[in-house]
Amino acid sequence: MTGYGKSERERTYTENYVDLSKRSPFAQDRDRILYCSEFRSLAGKTQVVSADELGRFHTRLTHTLKVAQLGRVLAARLGKELGNGLPDPDIVEAACLAHDIGHPPFGHAGEHELCMAMDRLREKKCTGTQQQSTGTQQDDGFEGNAQTFRIVTRSASRGGEEPQEGGLNLTRATLRAIVKYPWCRGEHSDEKYSKKWSAYSDDKDYLEWVLKGNSDHDLPLEEQIMDWSDDVAYACHDMEDFYRSRTIPLDRLLGTPDKDGRELERFLDWLKHNRRTYDPDSAKTALLRLAKLVHVESPYDGSPTMEARLKFSTSQLISHFMNSVKAKGASLHGYDAELKIPASLHFECDLLKEFAWFYVIESRELRTQQAGQRRIVRDLLEWHFEDQMLLPPFLRGKSDPLRAACDYVASISERHAHELHRRLSGESIGNITDML
Repeated sequence: MTGYGKSERERTYTENYVDLSKRSPFAQDRDRILYCSEFRSLAGKTQVVSADELGRFHTRLTHTLKVAQLGRVLAARLGKELGNGLPDPDIVEAACLAHDIGHPPFGHAGEHELCMAMDRLREKKCTGTQQQSTGTQQDDGFEGNAQTFRIVTRSASRGGEEPQEGGLNLTRATLRAIVKYPWCRGEHSDEKYSKKWSAYSDDKDYLEWVLKGNSDHDLPLEEQIMDWSDDVAYACHDMEDFYRSRTIPLDRLLGTPDKDGRELERFLDWLKHNRRTYDPDSAKTALLRLAKLVHVESPYDGSPTMEARLKFSTSQLISHFMNSVKAKGASLHGYDAELKIPASLHFECDLLKEFAWFYVIESRELRTQQAGQRRIVRDLLEWHFEDQMLLPPFLRGKSDPLRAACDYVASISERHAHELHRRLSGESIGNITDML
């Protein structure tokens, strides 16, 4: 058990919680997240490319599992070094497992499209008779982090002798570790954070309960570990995926560079013109440091030897990023601790993430896919809002039908979204026995 006080172990809005097992409340939180249906649905959702893409790409689920593994190992190491019971590995693992369950189909393209479509429909439909049905709901849009918070506090169901709804009933400490941006839309004055929020206005009472008077600058150590583990997993495993697919020429960037360094210079030139905060000389120096950890010397050929070299390189990079961080100032309170990440380490991690942006995310091939994916999300939201009978029965008749439609569209897998769009558009009507 960590040094969190009794109040931090309270279940959400529950005063009569009794622990009938040997698991800590935080371990129960982890297991509730692991077993919820929203967690399973991550298997059918994009990490960078479609979950149905041929090849050995990470899905949102495999990414999440690796984030959880990295977070738990780091929490255990820091706990030994600090020696006061913080951070709690179960809280960190729970937060890592939950951090992406609010993501909709089609990754960030789907997330951005849902937000824009929500804003457009809210403005368009809140007139006349529609104004009565949508009420005075604020323009909350859609945000993956806010949807995660909504799921764990309101919409997910948990097991028990009697059917239970209303969220997973997680502890305050676990919920606080999940919340990366502890404010609602439009509440943060810093432009850097204005496009991120972790709660909708409807869920603000839950957020206030979780914060318990702490400001949005008070981040528990477990949340900081989750965030860093997410960054490292994203940077390293996406790089691995796209070297394997021969999209990122890792051998020419970090392995055995071109004799004239043309590929590296091409990337640095893009960085200079598209990421003004990066200094090309500093970036080149940082990449040369990382090159010492990478052991690939030619394009990926699928051989066992090449696969072993790639796995070893990924392992080296992850160890470099995870073993070089420390925790400072941790006390039993938990909120005054800071995960000390050297600036050079953060810079190197960010550079690896830029590989995916340059070679994959901004490619014409992915953009053509995302154009169709955005159309699917946009259409599905509008159709389910305009005809509430298309929604599952438990989502009909809500005070905010637009939010109900959004909750449904965000919850389905990408294959489900494709098939449902074909059915509703008349392209392929399917069968009445299809599970929708």
